[in-house]
Amino acid sequence: MYREGIDFVIISHCKPGYAKMAVKSIHKYVNGIDYGIYIVNNYVDEDKERKELEDIFEGDDKITIIKGADQSETSIIGRNGTFRQNGNIVFKGKIDGCEVAFGSKYGELGYAVGMKAGKRKYVCCMDQDAIFLNEWVDDIVPMLEKYLFISNRWDPGTLFKEAKNPKPKLGMARPMFWLMKRNMMEEHNLYPNCDYRDIWGNITYFAQQNDYDFYICKNSYWDKNKRIAYKIHKRYVSDWHMSSKEHVIDIVDVEQAWINDKPFFLHQTRGAYKPESALVEWLEKTNRYLNE
Repeated sequence: MYREGIDFVIISHCKPGYAKMAVKSIHKYVNGIDYGIYIVNNYVDEDKERKELEDIFEGDDKITIIKGADQSETSIIGRNGTFRQNGNIVFKGKIDGCEVAFGSKYGELGYAVGMKAGKRKYVCCMDQDAIFLNEWVDDIVPMLEKYLFISNRWDPGTLFKEAKNPKPKLGMARPMFWLMKRNMMEEHNLYPNCDYRDIWGNITYFAQQNDYDFYICKNSYWDKNKRIAYKIHKRYVSDWHMSSKEHVIDIVDVEQAWINDKPFFLHQTRGAYKPESALVEWLEKTNRYLNE
């Protein structure tokens, strides 16, 4: 039997400071339900990064820190704190031939560890460079009686140019915020991998192949500039898009998600890959918001 409650899984990689605000937002906005938080340390320097996480979360009995993937062999860190993976090696998806790099493979390994660690009824995964903006549990958790999972963003199939059948509807739900029932995850072996489109695409594929409904929140990611850059037609994302002008916190290059027209989630896209100054701005502005 599963315990009532939510197991949160956050992968910390290269910049442990990001996880601080993600956890702070969970503590503030997840109410009326038991929860635990599993932080998976995907590391370049395991001892250093684990020590930083332990210092940040000292005394927090909701936190469990877990050893994740060793990223040291492929990580390239710039002088200004930027981070990237060696892009010369890619992995082809077993289902569609889509190509992914080391970052996605490390995420696959880290999430497998984190998602199997807990025993609560629900599993919620979120990116380290993300926070909750409002209470959301009562709005979203009951939806899992109808939907296989809830996701913050949809990427249309046309984004995956090298994949087989890159039709708009054959895209994937993204996991910057992801909620599903543990029993469905375990019964159908729905741990995220890179077999289809990108990491987590295999779960969208399972849902579409087996006629499970899933829910994509309204999201601001696919604004006009991004649609032009990636050659994505507006009609392919219009069902899930809301204007980026409505962001609650003024930070460049973020995406926000809504539930029932209420902003509940904010994500700094590719935070670990940005300069150290982006982390400083994120910590300052999100901390100010969460202290209000």
